[in-house]
Amino acid sequence: MKYRIGILVALAFVVGGFWFVKSHLDKPLDYEALKALGLLELDEPLHVDFDGLIAEGGNEFAKEQLLGKWTFAFFGYVNCPDVCPVTMGILRTAESTISKTISDEKQQRFQGMFVSVDPNRDTQTEVKEFVEHFSSNFVGLTGTEAAISKLAAQVNIGYRKIPSASKVKYLVEHSERIVIFNPEGNCYGFIKPRTDVFDASQLAQLYKELARSG
Repeated sequence: MKYRIGILVALAFVVGGFWFVKSHLDKPLDYEALKALGLLELDEPLHVDFDGLIAEGGNEFAKEQLLGKWTFAFFGYVNCPDVCPVTMGILRTAESTISKTISDEKQQRFQGMFVSVDPNRDTQTEVKEFVEHFSSNFVGLTGTEAAISKLAAQVNIGYRKIPSASKVKYLVEHSERIVIFNPEGNCYGFIKPRTDVFDASQLAQLYKELARSG
């Protein structure tokens, strides 16, 4: 009898401990914890105008492509030697992590995006090939210099062409933050890397927290 009672008590502790840990793991992160993950949330989501932007398929980009999704957008250029391909690769890994650890419904609401800040060199075809190299689910945008400049200014992304003797071989300096668009297609905030580069677990965890909110 005592033996059975001991087993029941032990099971109660195991089950209780499991639910205690689970409840704490599932508990939403507070402001400071999200900030430590690199999240910079705007006081109010910002309406953004996408006029004049072209999707990687050659059609005019419609804001409706953002609706219902949490979009993580990186501004860069196809000929970037390091930061851009590295960051897009990390977004791809984050997408894979999300698909393995989060329910299908929430996983389908994650969307990666690449916005070219070098429209003079980055053709629609090049942007399409660049983006699809990382994920067929990602969106790639280009457009006129005026359209790109307008979008970047709205979401506080800076960039500039570094002077060069060559018209085709040059570098472009640009902000290295990820812009977050919420399921209404508005700018929700930004993600900054915790070190020199982003890491996939950071992005996947932030997405999980954002997906909780709607």
